[in-house]
Amino acid sequence: MFMIYWCFQRDTMKAMGKHYQTGAPIPDNVLDMYIVTTKKSLIVELQSWVEIASVDLELHSKYTPGGSESIYDVYQRIQSESEFLPPLPQNKALCSTMRQEFGGQYGSVFFDYLLSDVIAADAFSELEGVGLSNAEGIRKLGLKFRNTFLSFGGGIPPNEVFADFRGRGPILDVQRMLKLKGMTS
Repeated sequence: MFMIYWCFQRDTMKAMGKHYQTGAPIPDNVLDMYIVTTKKSLIVELQSWVEIASVDLELHSKYTPGGSESIYDVYQRIQSESEFLPPLPQNKALCSTMRQEFGGQYGSVFFDYLLSDVIAADAFSELEGVGLSNAEGIRKLGLKFRNTFLSFGGGIPPNEVFADFRGRGPILDVQRMLKLKGMTS
């Protein structure tokens, strides 16, 4: 999730993106189209994650097996509240979408994906702080990122890894994530 934020940095994409044969830079109109379509895709993806996480949280906090609502009723209700079009009654994708949930390995795990995206935006904003066109500053922070997030793996608690990188704990700022993805100004 951290790396996706580079996709919205025009200067970075221009510097990295070259034609594989000619070495010509990405034309502005192609880059503009890429950024717009990526934003649209991420909006749909985010809406889907929020919907699934909402179902996940409800099933693990309020749902009563054998109660007045089935799992599909909960899914249909939340989907009807969150989608632009009414859900199809035959849509039974919930179980295939939430395989981990019904496999018994995880409980309320989908909210974690959204949370990790917000935390990744906080980490990326450290790069913005030094200036994305500041090659030396980005190089140093890139090494720091490699030596913390990419090196520690699961051997150190995530909050400690984040604190080693940013010098503080994560700040949960959804607006920052939306702004970095170009969803707000």
